Amino acid sequence: DFDFCDIDTFDMSDPEAYSKYDWSLYGTVINCGAYTAVDRAETPEGRVIAWKANATGPALLARTCAGHGITLVHVSSDYVFDGTAEVHTEDEPLSPLSVYGQTKAAG
Repeated sequence: DFDFCDIDTFDMSDPEAYSKYDWSLYGTVINCGAYTAVDRAETPEGRVIAWKANATGPALLARTCAGHGITLVHVSSDYVFDGTAEVHTEDEPLSPLSVYGQTKAAG
């Protein structure tokens, strides 16, 4: 069995939202949630939303999963690198060029 939710049913950037779930029911959480409007993330309004969705939310989710012994799989884009290499490795230092990339790296 699995559960699926989106921002309308679970805002992972809201600490209060976590109390609505019985986390003991879960062994793995797969997070694909993100703010993906790259250009809009560079605006004052978009920056706030991007940080909530791409950094604050994943941090709260990771903390919750760790506290309950739940495996967390976080699916994200590669905007955390500057694109100067043809292939970026997992051990390469982060080098985001934009607010969007910074929020993805923080997440």
